[in-house]
Amino acid sequence: MLGVWSIYLLTYFPGTLSPDSVSEYSMFTNGLNITGDHHPVLHVLFMALFYKIGYGIFGIPNMGVLFVSIAQMLILSSIFTYTLVFLRKRNCPKIVSYVLLLFYAFASMNGYYSITMWKDVLFGGFLLLLTTECYKIYEDRDNLKIKNMISFAVVSLFTVFLRNNAIYAYFILALVMIIMLKKDFKKLATTFLSVISIFLFIKGPVFSWYEINKSSSAEYIGIPLQQIGRVVAKGETLTKKEIEMINKLLPTDIIAVSYNPIVSDGIKFNKNFNINEFNEDKLGYAKMYTKLLFKHFPTSMEAYFISTLGYWYPNVIYSSVLNATYENNLNIKIDTKTNDKVMDFLSKLESRNLPLFCMQWSIGLCVWTISILLVCYIIKNKKLGIIPFLPCVTIWITMLIASPVWGEFRYVYGLFTTLPFLIGIFFVNNKNKEKAKK
Repeated sequence: MLGVWSIYLLTYFPGTLSPDSVSEYSMFTNGLNITGDHHPVLHVLFMALFYKIGYGIFGIPNMGVLFVSIAQMLILSSIFTYTLVFLRKRNCPKIVSYVLLLFYAFASMNGYYSITMWKDVLFGGFLLLLTTECYKIYEDRDNLKIKNMISFAVVSLFTVFLRNNAIYAYFILALVMIIMLKKDFKKLATTFLSVISIFLFIKGPVFSWYEINKSSSAEYIGIPLQQIGRVVAKGETLTKKEIEMINKLLPTDIIAVSYNPIVSDGIKFNKNFNINEFNEDKLGYAKMYTKLLFKHFPTSMEAYFISTLGYWYPNVIYSSVLNATYENNLNIKIDTKTNDKVMDFLSKLESRNLPLFCMQWSIGLCVWTISILLVCYIIKNKKLGIIPFLPCVTIWITMLIASPVWGEFRYVYGLFTTLPFLIGIFFVNNKNKEKAKK
């Protein structure tokens, strides 16, 4: 895997940075100054650690980024390797393991993402680890041990701290597992409560102590804003009070021209958007939104289905990878070590025009594949068969509830890292489970 991915690293040396990446780097390149958790603090600290090592040794910003890229490549490839070994120890056939290895190594999404400075990359790796932990619990459900709970808790903490909305998926996962595995209620409840308590303690008192502000509420109401935006943009009838309330957030004439059906940024990040107004009267705006939802139900549902289309419909094309470093004042830039032919070849791998190969970029296809696997696994193993699929299912649900973009690939990269494992467990031979674990 590292050998194949190194081609991407050399081509886009020392790694690729988006505006979000640049924003994270600005928090630690001149001292450590984390003022908010819009970007997960754990990811900022990860980048800061390896950047400081590289920059400290060479005194060159690009070398700091290189160390972050290498660390990320090592972590991601180690997680994938662990997964393959995990399956082989449970007697998954060699041929299946080799096919899954080829996917992890040669699927261009993994090559690109291994050197891209996004929180979603490591989150995708840890979502896969959380899936293996869920499988362990499913596998040992009649004899759960303390070591199972400890490893599950550790992986859970990394997962919830690498994505701000992951805690909501984790709540759903916890509730379902506790209900389904009643025999181990105490062990599971203790584990989940411990993870959630640590999360809340760090996000609460610890962040307050270090004066780290919470993310804006606008991050979590993207879809309601899109529905209101569509109602306004289509000129639907509004009462005087509704217009007054909406105008306090963002004037309706601005909404009409700023509304973008597939991305909520035009409204929630509009310079005129007044999030403080919403924060001061959340209940009032919730009531107004509920009334608008039912009064203009067809329009509201149009907005919802468009806003989530890419997460269930296979033929949606949207930006998937980053093959550049955005302008910055940190003196970090692409310094390719290959040639234009290699770069052109890698760029073509992202194309949606390559027959069959382009299917790897379809979020909808991945979701439907996992859905079919889930149904088959439940038929094969009864209702408890849903447990290994819970991390994917719950993350997908959060996308349907609060995604700001109609089909952002990186937001669901974890589904693609986990898919090979979910395929692999169909070939696991549990008859020799005890032997396999030795």
